[in-house]
Amino acid sequence: MLSDLQIQNFVILYTDYALFAGYLLGCLAARYRQMQPICFLLLITFVNDQVQSFIGFHYRMGVEDFHFYNPVQLVLLAWFFYENFEDGILKRSVPVIAVVSVIFSVVNSCFIQTLHQYPTNFILVETFLLIVWSTLLFIEKLDAPPALNVFKDPAFITAVSILSFNLFSFIFFLLTNYFQKHKINQFTSIYKILYFAVIIYYGLLVIANIFSLKLIRSLDKN
Repeated sequence: MLSDLQIQNFVILYTDYALFAGYLLGCLAARYRQMQPICFLLLITFVNDQVQSFIGFHYRMGVEDFHFYNPVQLVLLAWFFYENFEDGILKRSVPVIAVVSVIFSVVNSCFIQTLHQYPTNFILVETFLLIVWSTLLFIEKLDAPPALNVFKDPAFITAVSILSFNLFSFIFFLLTNYFQKHKINQFTSIYKILYFAVIIYYGLLVIANIFSLKLIRSLDKN
C-alpha cells in the first residue's frame, strides 16, 4: 500500500506533467479558438503551482495565492463557455456573470476574507457557477446531431472534466465542514477524494487537447 505522502507526491507530479503536456498540445492546436482559454488556463496553472511551491517552501505562505488565481481561473473558464455556448442568452450572460463574480472576489478579499484567510466565499460561488455552466454545455452537446460524435468533441470532454472536478470539490467542501463541525478526524480519507478528482480533471483536459489537435489536422487535410 502506498503511504499518504507517496500518494500526495504522485498527484503533484502527475498534475505538473499533465499541465505541461496539456499546454504543449494546446499550443499545437491554438488555431482551434474554442479551446484557447484552456490552453492559457493550463499554462497559468502550471506557473502558479511552481510559484506556490516555491513561496510555500521559503516563506510559509499558502492561502494568499487563491485570492489571485481563482478569479483568473473563473475568467478563463468563462471565456471557454462563452466560445462554446450556442444559446444566445447563455452566451451573453456569461461575461456579465464573470464580471460581477470578479467584483465580488475583490470585495471578499479586501473586506470579508482577507489575504491571510482562505477565500471560501468566492470559491463556493465559483464552484457553483462552473457546475451550472458545465452542466448546460454538457446538455447542449448531447443535443448535437447524431452524426457528430460528442465523445470526440474537445468542448464536450472539457465540460465533463469541469463538471466532475467541481462536483467532487463541492463534496470535498461539504465533508470537510461536516468533519470539522463534528470533530471527526478523517481528513486523510477525504483528501483522497480531491486527489482522485485532480487526476480525472487534468487527464480529461489533456485528452480534450489531443482531440482538438486531431480536429485541426483533419481540417488542414480538407
